Amino acid sequence: MNNLEKALFPKRIGSTSLRSEFFRCGFSPGFALLNLGLLTFDPFGVFAQSRWLVQFPTLLGNRANFERRMQKVIFLLMILFTAVVQSQPLFVMVSIEPQLESVKRIGGELVSVEALVPSGASPETFVPGPRRIAALEKAAFFLTIGVPFEKALVPKIRATFPSLPILDTIDGMEFLPMDDGHSHGEEHGHHHGHLDPHVWLSIANMKVHARAVAKALTEKLPEHVREIIVRRDAYIASLDALDNELRKELEPLRGKPVLVFHPAFGYFLSRYGLRQMVVEVGGREPTGRHLSALIHQAKSAGIRCVFVQPQFNEKTAHAVAKELDGKIIQLNPLPHDYSDGLRQMSRQLLNIGNFP
Repeated sequence: MNNLEKALFPKRIGSTSLRSEFFRCGFSPGFALLNLGLLTFDPFGVFAQSRWLVQFPTLLGNRANFERRMQKVIFLLMILFTAVVQSQPLFVMVSIEPQLESVKRIGGELVSVEALVPSGASPETFVPGPRRIAALEKAAFFLTIGVPFEKALVPKIRATFPSLPILDTIDGMEFLPMDDGHSHGEEHGHHHGHLDPHVWLSIANMKVHARAVAKALTEKLPEHVREIIVRRDAYIASLDALDNELRKELEPLRGKPVLVFHPAFGYFLSRYGLRQMVVEVGGREPTGRHLSALIHQAKSAGIRCVFVQPQFNEKTAHAVAKELDGKIIQLNPLPHDYSDGLRQMSRQLLNIGNFP
């Protein structure tokens, strides 16, 4: 007799007919089905291995005693099942990769998170396929940040998953206008008029995002409010430290122009005193006339490099760099690891000073 049998069924009896013992003790067929369900669950194999399977009714002597003991077993199994369910991390979906870090740092082991826009894709033109949309079905909520594809996609998501909370994290963020009239235009689907939608490249705006993340997590995980708030405050403090670090690092470049192909870096550059010059016009390839004027302006400013983002075609940028007798430098506005990505961006910008 194993320990579980000793605890639940202290008596031992000889062989007997399951049918006769079952009805002698007054058990109903429905009660038999309850025990059959326990045998089906049987996560540890103890029921299947026990010799009392064919004689459990009389091991207890009476129905009331059996019911009390089985209630204890059911209660313990329910606790086990609840613990298993609660140990599963909360799945969160965000729009773009720069949002990942805040969810991971604030949620810790309580969450898992995934970006709807995969690495290497541009949120300017991204159209998710059925498989990416299907991933939202498992999400506890979806955090948006005002990127272009959301305008057309969010209504479809609401219709497909009406119970999925969709939380807009841009409330409270500060927007900048697009530089020098180089707005993306309606062809890129930006829904903030002529405001720059690349809000995540502002550390101040990502602190707003962090607070929105923490609020959403505390509502879903109220039993973990304290640890979520502690992580939120620690993460915001790390962003403040990063801001100070970047300001000191980029101080030698204050006032310098930076030539970029796509105007994605306005928030970052303006924060640290740099000026953004843009190759694109209205979100499109420049005309020959505009390109000639831009190259003349860049030469006059002593610019020797063109910054491009990996999500865009570099053909025109290479032509500009050749005219400047300079080079192409990649600057990724969509870093998977947000803080490290901004540090890398700063190091890349410092290459401006490496040209005679």
